[in-house]
Amino acid sequence: MMKRPVSILTLLVLLSACCALSAPALGQHQTSTFTPIQTNDGLPYRISLREFDFGAAQLPGLHSYASGRFDGKWVLLAGRTNGVHDLDQTGQQSFPAEFQNRDVWVIDPVSKQSWHRSLGDPSMGVTDQASGLTPAQIASLTPTNNQLAQVGTTIYVTGGYGLNTANEFTTFDMLTALDLAGLVDWVVTGS
Repeated sequence: MMKRPVSILTLLVLLSACCALSAPALGQHQTSTFTPIQTNDGLPYRISLREFDFGAAQLPGLHSYASGRFDGKWVLLAGRTNGVHDLDQTGQQSFPAEFQNRDVWVIDPVSKQSWHRSLGDPSMGVTDQASGLTPAQIASLTPTNNQLAQVGTTIYVTGGYGLNTANEFTTFDMLTALDLAGLVDWVVTGS
């Protein structure tokens, strides 16, 4: 007796029949209601973009950074200064250390001014004289894709992916509370 090879079409028909006869698998939901999926032009929000003139203010080219607002000013820290990282590489090839943002930026969109100040270089192995931060603190405040929440005039920053003090890539497990009033004053006036 000769065996006939099973075609892909036959397998798909059998798989479809088995799936149709089986009971649906239902998962638990966190809420008792579902958000409706909007499939027409009647979305409940609108996005619009407009160009903004910052005059001669120096602006950083950052992505994946942490941000807060204080006294009408924008505060930016951490993130990357290059474009999207290389998805085909790992470690230093994908996240070169020289493109890790170690500056804190303060931008005033009304007066069209900006200021920035370095947190320091964690690879030096000593507490930075200008910022007073240890290498571990600098490393934990300068990764990419950290999470943050602003509550009043404090931003809470945690996580992020970057180099630790042993020059190894890690996801940071630090939670830091930053006082925006003091941080803005330190960047703008140097005190």
